[in-house]
Amino acid sequence: MYCNHCGAEIPNQANFCTHCGAKTTTNIYQEQNRTSRSNVEGLPVASVVCGFIGLCTSVFFVGKLFIIAGLVTGIISLAKKMKPKVLAIIGIVLSGIGILGAIVFSMLLWNVFGIITRSIFY
Repeated sequence: MYCNHCGAEIPNQANFCTHCGAKTTTNIYQEQNRTSRSNVEGLPVASVVCGFIGLCTSVFFVGKLFIIAGLVTGIISLAKKMKPKVLAIIGIVLSGIGILGAIVFSMLLWNVFGIITRSIFY
């Protein structure tokens, strides 16, 4: 069971929290919800989603925003040791591939406009 006040783990029969001294109430739903929530946290999932959207839309401006969001959420997830770690890594990798795609697309676009400009003005 977990304390409603400070979140510390306490024995199931405890009437008061051994960490902060707050009075406890037994709430089975809250205990189950807390256990299931600790397995998967939001930022690693957000990192994968943002990385994937950024990869798919990297040629547009909004895609670059998703790439940045995927990188930031992935790095924060790893720094805070959130679970599952592999999702944060996947999000960072997808964002990295999106960055490379954006760079390659920009270089191709620059060359095409350069060729068009040279053929018009020279």
